[in-house]
Amino acid sequence: MKIGIDIDDTICDTWEYVRPFFCKYFNLDENLIRKSNLAYEDVLGISIEKYYDFARKYYPSNIKNAKIKDGVVAVLNKLKEEGHQIIFIY
Repeated sequence: MKIGIDIDDTICDTWEYVRPFFCKYFNLDENLIRKSNLAYEDVLGISIEKYYDFARKYYPSNIKNAKIKDGVVAVLNKLKEEGHQIIFIY
């Protein structure tokens, strides 16, 4: 079976890694962003398009540096051993 797995905050702690870049890019207090559960546009007062501009600029080159979540490697290895084809999506 082919299995598509999202990388961004599914198997990696992408947001933890990217947040400092995000805060610098938008000139924000990282502690404010860390504590907030609001949507990006509510916290920042920016459009979702501006957020996507940031994501296109920083995510592809930086996602490879994000920490893999605990237990992910074991699950991926098990899926591979079972003969599944894994396709990573970001």
